[in-house]
Amino acid sequence: MQAEPGLVLGDVFAPCEALAVTSRLELATLLAVPGRPTAILPADLAALPMHRDIGTEVRHAIVSGLGERSIEILSGLRLREVVPAMTAAGGDLCLVSAPVRLQGLIERNGAATWDALGELTLAQIMVWSGVGPRTAIDLIGEVVGAVIARADPGLSPKAADQPAARKLALAHADFATLLGYERDGALRTAIADLDDEQHPEEVRAAARRLFGALGNGDNACLAHLDDLLLAAGDERDRAVFEHRMLSFGAPVTLAELAMVLGVGSERVRQLRRRAVERVTRAFEQSPGRLGTLVAATSEQFGEGAPVESVVDHLAAQKLPAVPDSRSLLLVWLAGPYHVIDDHPGWLAKDPDALVAETRQLLAEDGGVRPLAHVIKELERLGLAPEHCARWLAEQPARIVDDLVVSTGGPLADVAERILSAVGRALSVPELCTWTAPAGAPGDAAGLRALLHRDPRFVWVGDAGFELAEWAGGTEGDSDGATGPESGARAGPAADGRLWLRIEIDDDVLGGSAAPVPLPFVEALGVRTGSRRTFPTRYGPVAVSNDGVRPMRGSVRPVALAVGAATGDALVLDFRPNQDEAVVTCVPLARSKGTAGGT
Repeated sequence: MQAEPGLVLGDVFAPCEALAVTSRLELATLLAVPGRPTAILPADLAALPMHRDIGTEVRHAIVSGLGERSIEILSGLRLREVVPAMTAAGGDLCLVSAPVRLQGLIERNGAATWDALGELTLAQIMVWSGVGPRTAIDLIGEVVGAVIARADPGLSPKAADQPAARKLALAHADFATLLGYERDGALRTAIADLDDEQHPEEVRAAARRLFGALGNGDNACLAHLDDLLLAAGDERDRAVFEHRMLSFGAPVTLAELAMVLGVGSERVRQLRRRAVERVTRAFEQSPGRLGTLVAATSEQFGEGAPVESVVDHLAAQKLPAVPDSRSLLLVWLAGPYHVIDDHPGWLAKDPDALVAETRQLLAEDGGVRPLAHVIKELERLGLAPEHCARWLAEQPARIVDDLVVSTGGPLADVAERILSAVGRALSVPELCTWTAPAGAPGDAAGLRALLHRDPRFVWVGDAGFELAEWAGGTEGDSDGATGPESGARAGPAADGRLWLRIEIDDDVLGGSAAPVPLPFVEALGVRTGSRRTFPTRYGPVAVSNDGVRPMRGSVRPVALAVGAATGDALVLDFRPNQDEAVVTCVPLARSKGTAGGT
């Protein structure tokens, strides 16, 4: 079998879930990848790459992790499903270190080739005379050792047993330990000094390779983060800490960890709590440089930030990209930050609170608010200024002429906000583009029927719908009625009069202003940038055209003076060439079913 690049543990033993917990932890330690969480989950364990000079250790961990119960579970699998690398072997079977008795059993039962042996299930092998669970385990160990040796001589158990190779591996590990332990950085500095132009290129290259192999380079903070991870405890404690606390996605559940560790969920909670306390205590005693980096990271991310900005920050600090555990640990120390549900591209210290407070501020003022005000409030929530616009784009809201319109809630309410912000009639297809979720076509027929039933809206023919409160625009009435008593939307009568119909509700009685159509304001002669006050018998009514959109001022004094109550309609009759307006109150009984509104 030719050497296979990228050989992983699953190639030499696939069903890692059948191994005892202690063996899985041993394999996870043997094959640990710098910056990756301890691979205690079977799928993660099977994906770990094989290293040179550890063939004997891997084989021993696999064999020691199998027992009679494991063989019973695996009995229905073919041997090539247990050791997938067998498939690429071909030819005669060669198990150099296998006992003579085991080799004789294989030959007597007609399994002297890799293909023949690989096709047999463990149950078929165990019916051979003299074969039991222990012999089956020994056979798996011999096959694992053989495929490791065939895949790469550097992974051969024989190579691993050579004193020179063993000493080299131990020397490398000892050196890594010294670099990780030293506090004054003298050893690290000495090696870094060798990467200088005054030294030969081969010396400089050796220094760079050494730092690269150790995974720390010249980044002192990375080394300190390594120390904090080690402070979590042994392999089990660290695995629980990494899988439960350090993740940009959904963490591994307590039940999953309890199952793979062979303990109860409460024990997993205890291990997590203990590891968190150890890491926190170690961070409090860590050098000031790491504390400064954590504080700067927290300040930059604020209460929430896009994942992309987090990745960019880590790269700027010369830290490994996520999901490296050390970089995730920095993010945890700075927050801790968690992925926001329904916003997987965002992290926040308190995701639920950030989402709830954002929805609340969007709903204020009737769901239509100036953009500048919303941005300022998002900054007060703790978002960095450069992140506010992007976070707002993630919300159920649309921006119209520097106004933020909330698109959450009942469909009719959303349509009312959109019309109020746009300030003109919109066709049903136009309204669908505003009210339907992003990318959805919208139910035009359903929306049309809904708005026809709702007294807040008026159908104006080809133009679509507008707000009933706008009655008094420059368009003629759709059914020919011209007076407020008819309950129809007022328009320019033959003598040039203009009507503005206002449905009395709590907002009106509370003194609120409201938008009015631009054509109506222009017909009154209120030019852009100006405002005009019309006296009435019951008090003044102001109309302005100097803001984001035309508005009529408070009519509360007029409504109270005329005796209007909630549900009544207040009709303002503007006469041509006269500054004064005539006020008429249409009681509730007469205004029911009309096109009036605010």
